[in-house]
Amino acid sequence: SESLISSSVSALGSVETDESQTQKKIGKLVPYCDKSGKYGLMSSDGKLPPTYDYISRFDGGVARFRKDGKYGLINEYGVEVLPSRYDNITSFESGLAVIKQDGKFGYVNKKGEIVQPPIFQTAYLIVDGVARIQKNDLWGFVDSSGKIIVEPKYETAAPSFLGFIRVKLAGKWGFINKLGEEVIPPRFDYAMDFSKEGYASVGLNGVSGKVYRNGQFVDYKGLEEGKNKSSNREISSKWSGWLTLIFGLFLFFISFANDLGFLIGVTLFLLGCLSLIFAACIFSDLV
Repeated sequence: SESLISSSVSALGSVETDESQTQKKIGKLVPYCDKSGKYGLMSSDGKLPPTYDYISRFDGGVARFRKDGKYGLINEYGVEVLPSRYDNITSFESGLAVIKQDGKFGYVNKKGEIVQPPIFQTAYLIVDGVARIQKNDLWGFVDSSGKIIVEPKYETAAPSFLGFIRVKLAGKWGFINKLGEEVIPPRFDYAMDFSKEGYASVGLNGVSGKVYRNGQFVDYKGLEEGKNKSSNREISSKWSGWLTLIFGLFLFFISFANDLGFLIGVTLFLLGCLSLIFAACIFSDLV
């Protein structure tokens, strides 16, 4: 009954309450909102009084709640695993949520454990296994456990994309991996994210180009010149192929003339055949 659930939860007091006993008495709970806009928890046995300003949906057994203007975390058995003392708590991503307190940011896991206290200027949610943090106007990274893998030292840092992270140090751009290892040292004027083709558009000493995952830089001007040369060779080869084909057909047909004699006819026939074979080789190389 409702009275049984209420008395069970009121006896909890704080997080230190014997949670296993509570689970046996009331089971798992889900949030509800009454007509006044207040939130509470309910199960098949009844409802707990709506004493919260807000309760989110449960995510992995934990929900965010707001009470008296502050946020905390509550589990499916009505136990507040994180007291309502924070200005905001985001939704969870890869097991971590961002907490905000007095204008600073940190991280909490789904157990209600503060894995990073609110000491950062900015803290982002996990993306591709890592999250960006900012302290003293410099950027670093934490992993999905909340451990700092790169102390804040970069002037700018982008979100991880395809396992590569763009970072800026001393005015130059480079790349680190999700372990915080510098895989391409900062030396570029600018850098874009890596593409699925395995390269990133960058600028080096005023020259635009691309850098591959092994750090090799190729400028676009050289690539364009190479394409033009290749295109010219292709056009020349096509003309050679057509001319050789026409010449071969001409020799092939003229070899059947009655007044040329046997040897001359056979010679022209063979030359025609060779010309046709050569033309076929040219066109096969263009495919």
